Amino acid sequence: MDLNEYRDIFISEAQEHLQQLNEGTLRLEKDHRDLEAVHSLFRASHTLKGMAATMGFDGITELTHQMESVLDAIRSESLPVTRPLIDLLFACIDQLGNQIGQVAGGSQVPEIPADLIVRLKRGMESSQEPGEAAAEPVPAPGAAPGKSLEEAWSQGKRVFRLALEVEKSCTFRGVRAVMALRNLEKVAEILKTEPGVSRLEAGSFDFRFDVWVASQEGPEELRRACMKVMEIADCGVEALEASPAPAPAGGPGPASREPVTPEDEIMPAPPAMGTPAAAPAKEEAAELLDEGTSSPGAAPAKQSVRVHVDRLDAMMNLVGELVTQKIRLGQIGKSSNLKELKDSLSQLERVVDELQDEVMSVRMVPVDHIFNRFPRMVRDLARDLGKEVELRMEGKEIECDRTLLEEVSEPLVHLLRNALDHGIESPAERRAQGKPAAGLLRLMASREKNQVLIEIRDDGRGIDSEKVRQSALAKGYLSQTEASMFGEADAVRFILMPGFSTAEKVTSLSGRGVGLDVVKTKVESFGGGLKIESRKGQGTAFHLRLPLTLAIIQALMVRVGGEIYAVPVANTVEAVEYGPADLRVMQNQEVVLLREQVLPVLRLGALLETPGGQGPLPGTFTVLVAETADRRVGLMVDEVIGQQEIAIKNLGGLLKGVRGFGGVTVLGDGRIALILDIPSLI
Repeated sequence: MDLNEYRDIFISEAQEHLQQLNEGTLRLEKDHRDLEAVHSLFRASHTLKGMAATMGFDGITELTHQMESVLDAIRSESLPVTRPLIDLLFACIDQLGNQIGQVAGGSQVPEIPADLIVRLKRGMESSQEPGEAAAEPVPAPGAAPGKSLEEAWSQGKRVFRLALEVEKSCTFRGVRAVMALRNLEKVAEILKTEPGVSRLEAGSFDFRFDVWVASQEGPEELRRACMKVMEIADCGVEALEASPAPAPAGGPGPASREPVTPEDEIMPAPPAMGTPAAAPAKEEAAELLDEGTSSPGAAPAKQSVRVHVDRLDAMMNLVGELVTQKIRLGQIGKSSNLKELKDSLSQLERVVDELQDEVMSVRMVPVDHIFNRFPRMVRDLARDLGKEVELRMEGKEIECDRTLLEEVSEPLVHLLRNALDHGIESPAERRAQGKPAAGLLRLMASREKNQVLIEIRDDGRGIDSEKVRQSALAKGYLSQTEASMFGEADAVRFILMPGFSTAEKVTSLSGRGVGLDVVKTKVESFGGGLKIESRKGQGTAFHLRLPLTLAIIQALMVRVGGEIYAVPVANTVEAVEYGPADLRVMQNQEVVLLREQVLPVLRLGALLETPGGQGPLPGTFTVLVAETADRRVGLMVDEVIGQQEIAIKNLGGLLKGVRGFGGVTVLGDGRIALILDIPSLI
């Protein structure tokens, strides 16, 4: 069977299980007695093992199998949780991540390093009592010869036949079958499976299989054990009663007590699949629903479909075209006196708006899509730096465009590394200042209208303006006169400059002057903003303001000379009308007064060399107040036409990356308007 068609599904699900492994190990490191974390780790490694075995990735299968053995020893309390053991689990998780990355890259997956397997086995050996022989590998469920029905009955055990059905949409049905058998082993002794275990593990069955077990438990307990497994659609349970007389020919009667051959034992003819088991008691039925399982007669669970992000991008592009045509038809409708046309356009606008909202919501994912990557990174960096850090994450449920989240991931990494390296002090330094030894690092997300706010805040040493001033002097960025007037705002401005660093020596984390300027450039490149607040000795906060999406945005349409431009609303604070007498010159820079504050003004027509936009001032002119992380300026335009939604089209070919422009959009009348990239323009 060609498994290449399942590769993408394997990669997607494997990455989810890797995340669970990282989260569970972090929890176990904080609390060595967290059994729920151990159970979560065991489930994730077991499922990953089954998936890898199905795909034929033997190295991943072997490593996860050995991890299972270690986790099982922890679960049984025969192996203590120690710091070296936690480090070993993290090393295994990193190696699994490398292997899955190789699969995603399409290259041949190398074998797992033998030293990891050896270290895991040594960990298992250390959990044994002195003189105890090493445990033999546990066989797969039902793989060892089980009792016959006769033997089970003779020992007074009840015998049951379970008819299980896997959902038709299940891709890794072999994994689900093995998980169901594992659950059954906890409450019953497996006598036989049909088809055999090897075929079940390989997924070589038609979504249905039978299991014969001996157990002292009742039918509902057996059914509950199976239905706890995801994608098990149904489980019928039939009690097989012992009888001295053979079953009547052609009838379903009780099972015979005649001897059964071990290899080809003939089991009683099962009833048709899907036969419901005995109805559970009301309280047991409620318990099943609480555990997230299905019960007879319950409504089917919601189904989901994995869609490649390229298709979502294509859908968004098409919706962008619809939005453009909607605006154009609206303009035509205003100039027309046809009532039928206006009514139809009103309905069309409603449908397009709803379609736009639906496509946008499909692209939206919670910010924990990237937040969950950071606890492990913070833990590792803190250990490397010899610091103690507590990471708190808030607002993980806030949703944002998936593409935008991937774009902002790199800036967040830089900010977290900066907080760990420069912000939070060493335990000894914190104790000397009367602070707790462990620094507090907070990563928070919130929603404000059509923007997402992400804040990274630490309770560390804050920005030392004097240290920044001395570094700026040493590097020649400041004169002695300028240095004498240096303040907190200047310190913030300088740490955002390319190549600027206050580190005394170059390390793997800092000293090369690459970091905060990258964050500022990256965030502003997709219409976001960065602000910094800091108080010496109390900590620093970085505020990122991001648009909800990069595909369709709100923009101010402005006229400069004979051209129309789009200015993203996210970059503008307000628009103010002025007259020629309000414009003054200070230090060769045109300025206006905005609420008693001096605001530098740039003539957009001269800046863009727009035809007709460089002449004398009209009777009145409009100043757009634009703001970036470290600067606020006024942009002089001839007219503000209005605010509207626009679909962004990227500049391609030779125009890609041209300074001052972030793309183009199509206006309602079919004309093209350039979208201004304010941060790079000013």
